[in-house]
Amino acid sequence: GQMILGDSDSSLYHGSLTYVSLSQETYWQFSLGGASMNGSVLCSSGCQAIADTGTSLLVAPYSAYNAFMNIVDPDGDSSIDCSSVSSLPDIDFVIGGKTFSVPASQYILNEDDQCSSAVSYIGTDFWILGDI
Repeated sequence: GQMILGDSDSSLYHGSLTYVSLSQETYWQFSLGGASMNGSVLCSSGCQAIADTGTSLLVAPYSAYNAFMNIVDPDGDSSIDCSSVSSLPDIDFVIGGKTFSVPASQYILNEDDQCSSAVSYIGTDFWILGDI
């Protein structure tokens, strides 16, 4: 691993860095410009998120989680058809005015051809953007 202070190494990432003001510095919390999937709004501008590389997956607020699950698991049986993953829409997060898309291949877990969601709800009223 590497730790770089006060600079960045562009060989370690693609594209450009996006900077965003924090709404709470103690948690690396910031306001999202919104989150959506194929035009379906998961949260409006101003909803909150925390960047947390110590969290393995994504955590969504209750209403966003329900909207997400209605898209990826419409029958509500907590099982996602692995053959449908390629047709699921991206989750689009607007951060600092730029859209960051998370493809289904990143938010759906496939273990031994059993697919499940990498997005959960744990009682927070904000997103936790983990290291998916």
